Amino acid sequence: MAITIVGVGTVDSATPWAPTVAGPVEANDIILALVEQASLTTPEASPAATGYAHVLGSPVGPDSAGTVLSVLWKRAVGGETSVTITGPSNHAVTRTITLRGVKTTGNPWNVNPAVATDATVSATATWPAVTPTVVDCLICLCIATGRDANNTANLGAVTNPNLTSLTERMDNWAATGTGGGIGLVTGFRAPATSTGTSSATMGSTDGKALMTLALEPAAVAAATPPSTYLVRSQAVNRSYHY
Repeated sequence: MAITIVGVGTVDSATPWAPTVAGPVEANDIILALVEQASLTTPEASPAATGYAHVLGSPVGPDSAGTVLSVLWKRAVGGETSVTITGPSNHAVTRTITLRGVKTTGNPWNVNPAVATDATVSATATWPAVTPTVVDCLICLCIATGRDANNTANLGAVTNPNLTSLTERMDNWAATGTGGGIGLVTGFRAPATSTGTSSATMGSTDGKALMTLALEPAAVAAATPPSTYLVRSQAVNRSYHY
């Protein structure tokens, strides 16, 4: 079953942080919540928003500018419309994406996410590679920087010849507090081989916190073989009278 994008919620950069969840959300959908914040506390989903946990390796950072990327996830029960993020005391930029067709048991990722912090203050963003063990994984390229700007065009085009259907899903930077922002691009890795590195030329020069996350598609149910009928020939005895 191919993974599909149900939708991306609205961004929220003002307290209380409660980004919307795009839907309609069905049971077993996966909700990812990206959070950028200054390196003060670890953000969490509020107790009222049960079921969220940090993706392995999250939080990522701080980078050279003191920014932290957090990626939280939840397996939906159906009907979710928003999530409340608690913890950041200076600022946060938060947004969610809803995905369908991800495997329905255990963690949604296929292999451990690859994370990196880049202390180089430059416009070049480079995501680390992962090597999926199954075909048709959805690759999520997540990034946070501490750029203080109201901007929805800071991420820049992401390139990777090993990924197909590269699509920007989030590009949101804010000037709230000390400022910062998040970006998310998705693409598919058809074979079960390394994604290689992904890169982008951004609109600002910053340190960066990055994550490459490979989500595993749900297994395709095996087709039920047609029933086999055993046809038995029965001898028919006929009596002839003369």
